Amino acid sequence: DMGTGSGSQALTAVEQGCSVTAVDINLQVVQHLRLKARKNNLSLKVIQSDLFSRVKGMFDTIIFNPPYLPQDLGVEDASIYGGKKGWEISERFFAQVPGFLNVQGVILFLFSTLTNKCQIETILRQHLFQWEEVARQKIAFEELYVYKIQKSELLQELEHATAQLFKVRPTEPEMRNYCNEVLHFLHEFQGEDLQTIKHAVREN
Repeated sequence: DMGTGSGSQALTAVEQGCSVTAVDINLQVVQHLRLKARKNNLSLKVIQSDLFSRVKGMFDTIIFNPPYLPQDLGVEDASIYGGKKGWEISERFFAQVPGFLNVQGVILFLFSTLTNKCQIETILRQHLFQWEEVARQKIAFEELYVYKIQKSELLQELEHATAQLFKVRPTEPEMRNYCNEVLHFLHEFQGEDLQTIKHAVREN
């Protein structure tokens, strides 16, 4: 549960029998959630981290309800502002998440029309994800969306090819660096077929 906040989603998942890691950049939030889990005798791993910077492991499901409002001048609140334009934190998340999501894993991502829906979909496309809208709700001056996001077949193929090339298992920590390098490299090959991209990866 990335950006766990109150931890309600993480705690509910633990109560349903899931093994859960809750992550938040705010130390007070982390400390409060650890105490709450202990008081309720729940096994919940809580980490203070800026996105995945201190996270280890691979996950079947990653939930993220990011701060998504565009930054107001002179106001600092990491819990609601997603960057100057509202989507910068989400962009960082999608750049990092492939190295922590299992092959058939799922991301549940909640965002708002205030974040710029077209920009979010552009970011997903650039990082080779496939997605579908699974819920939406209009409230007051915005509309909320929940996307179910998975690695595209192309991204899965590239991760597998990279793992074979470097003779490491895809779940090893080193794989995350290789995957991120491949994704950055791929931006130069938008629209090319899979074999062309694989050849380019091997050549580089």
